Amino acid sequence: MDSERQKGGVLIPDNLEELLSKAQMKALSGLKYSGWELQFLRRPLFQEPMPVVHNTNDGRIGVLDSDGNLRIETHIKDRKLA
Repeated sequence: MDSERQKGGVLIPDNLEELLSKAQMKALSGLKYSGWELQFLRRPLFQEPMPVVHNTNDGRIGVLDSDGNLRIETHIKDRKLA
């Protein structure tokens, strides 16, 4: 992991609309009504950015695929929530 991100770098950039697909942006706006919030944006080297979302109702964490589908992830741990 990049040390800048580990030391509190920007988790959600201002230009989110430029980094995510239209399907992901649409899904993000709809998911907020079900208790989901964008936590941070994963940016794997040479891959598309992946928005990581957290459900404030039940604590689940998920990733939005490029087509806007929510994929629940059990192996992602958010240090802020732990």
